[in-house]
Amino acid sequence: MKWAALGAVFLLTTCPSSSSLTPEQMVEDLKQLEAVVLKRWPYLEDKKETQQVDVQALIQKGIDATPSIKDSTEWSLLLRQVVAGLKDGHSHIQLAVEQKELALPIEVIECEEGLVLQSVGDAAKAKGIEKGDRLSKINGRDVQAILHEVERYVSASTPTARRSLAIHHIPYYASTSKQPTVVEVEKQDGTKVECKLEPQEPSANLPGEIVSWKLFEKNIGFLKISSFNPGPAFWKAPHPSPEREKILNPILLKIKEGFSALAACDRLILDLRDNSGGSDALGTLVAQHLIPGDFPYLQVQHQVPSGKWGGKGTWTIAPGKEIQQFKGPVVVLINEGSFSVTDNLCACLKDQRPNTMFLGKPTHGGTGAVEEVAVLKHSQARLYLTTVRVWGPKGTMIEGRGTLPDKVVLPKRSDILLNRDSVLEAALAEARRRP
Repeated sequence: MKWAALGAVFLLTTCPSSSSLTPEQMVEDLKQLEAVVLKRWPYLEDKKETQQVDVQALIQKGIDATPSIKDSTEWSLLLRQVVAGLKDGHSHIQLAVEQKELALPIEVIECEEGLVLQSVGDAAKAKGIEKGDRLSKINGRDVQAILHEVERYVSASTPTARRSLAIHHIPYYASTSKQPTVVEVEKQDGTKVECKLEPQEPSANLPGEIVSWKLFEKNIGFLKISSFNPGPAFWKAPHPSPEREKILNPILLKIKEGFSALAACDRLILDLRDNSGGSDALGTLVAQHLIPGDFPYLQVQHQVPSGKWGGKGTWTIAPGKEIQQFKGPVVVLINEGSFSVTDNLCACLKDQRPNTMFLGKPTHGGTGAVEEVAVLKHSQARLYLTTVRVWGPKGTMIEGRGTLPDKVVLPKRSDILLNRDSVLEAALAEARRRP
């Protein structure tokens, strides 16, 4: 199930200019969006019951705001706020034209002590800002108030995922005006530093190894799978096709190689943190290494052409070829970035593999196959929704629930300063204790 990239929400976006979109046209686009969501969105009833999502009220609130929309940026933010109100991590809106994003040269993470700078760019360092500083204010406003505001624009399936994504987006949100931003941080000794930071294009994060492993102790193996996403070329290729197989095969082989390399271990730590999903072919392969025999992987329900929903079916996985079965205890590391295919895999392991512990923070709690379901008539914005319902093997819906950790571990401010992975340290301690 393809993951919809959770890029920065607060791009400097451009729809058709406000002078070419009248309030009446905006209203027409919003009503078109409403009609499509009511017909195609698989979680309409569930979200209303569990998270009080009222689509008609959401659209009406957007309609009421259209007379005050002054420019394309305000219109794009209104569209994003409406779609974010669905509280579905896969739902998103793509504007007709999207310009390059800008962000403050900082990255923010939540620790036990509050919102802390996880990394700091050179421009911020030159102003006295350091990794480990606690972020307190932006442009004179308390950062918690800003965080609450950012959450309104973030598409996420659960409250914890929404907060996590909003924290990530704070540097982008603070840069939407393209003007210098005044940032206040608190040092470890309690002193406060205030400085102006210029928004800039964020540094590109170079992709690392998708699959990697190491031996921590002679009997404890560590396998990290950072993504199940084979890349853009995979999604552009026909399904099914030899092109897709050619792209997938090296990753499939790498996963098999990782399990084979750790075959002598009797305990395994599987790191799925920030694995935002991709292809279920990769997720199911991991499950085959951990669950013996035939097993139900998911329950799914598809919409038929008439608009009605078909019966619920079970996706059963057969034993794979050349699989190095791991039978010992497994500690799975998860967080809010564990999404889509990773949510599916975690739900399967939770239901099907008793000797498995989950550690860290809750998964995102979102899954489904994403499709473009509409192009809005006037703004030409493209609406994407998931189009299937998905449950775990035992019948628990994954969307809006996800997998909860058996033990919650939050990083501390000192972990950031010392480059220490407290979640991994806790996992090693648990692995040593496992029978």
